[in-house]
Amino acid sequence: MKALIIHTKDFHIKSIKKSTRPNDIISVLNHRKKIKLKFAVVVFITVEKGDDDLGIKKMISELLGIYHQIKSSKKVISMAIIPFAHLSRNLENPKLAYKKIDILFERIQDIEPNIKIILGDFGFNNEWGLEAYSHPISCVFRET
Repeated sequence: MKALIIHTKDFHIKSIKKSTRPNDIISVLNHRKKIKLKFAVVVFITVEKGDDDLGIKKMISELLGIYHQIKSSKKVISMAIIPFAHLSRNLENPKLAYKKIDILFERIQDIEPNIKIILGDFGFNNEWGLEAYSHPISCVFRET
């Protein structure tokens, strides 16, 4: 798994249309409107071939570690997990990729029920924007 993690002041995302690439893409609409978050840790995440349960556990640990580091010294009140295939050329099958992202999302909710967390749509072309903070861990990349 690969993740680009950004601490944002403002973040918004809206699914515009279903993706046509790759041909076997599945589309899962988790939200039917534009999502807007303030003071969020936004995680753009990619699932690669061979990512297993251990990789998911490691990524959860990385994400929660960064979330808590930011929360201890900066304002943060939510997290967004956004499927984002653009971090790799070694993508998992779309059905398996969505399943693994969903597992990651659910486990984070189970571990940290007090975090407001959303899961972005899967298999859609999105319109999004963000305003990011500038501090040592405001934008980090993680790979498991």
